[in-house]
Amino acid sequence: MNTAIPDVPAGALAGSTFEEWDNEFRTLYSTHRSITGPISVVTVYASAIQRPNGTIEDGTVGDAPRVWCDFEGGGDGMVTSQARELAAALLAAADLADRWVQR
Repeated sequence: MNTAIPDVPAGALAGSTFEEWDNEFRTLYSTHRSITGPISVVTVYASAIQRPNGTIEDGTVGDAPRVWCDFEGGGDGMVTSQARELAAALLAAADLADRWVQR
């Protein structure tokens, strides 16, 4: 049995250990990027599932990588500069998650 733990891909942090999930997988997360402004705060990050052989689930068998937006401040909306920053953060997180799968 191979007990070597694979490296996390560039830009990823281990969110759990393989042992926590019966050595089936571990979760990965990107760093969180917060968009702050006068009305609300939005945090954007990516997540993925990594198998013990180092592969990243691409959605064909398990969960595909995901991009998350956590909104604080309710439904107050955001100013246009925040919206542009959010759009850039979403694209960057999606690009990062795509690179994890293609490594």
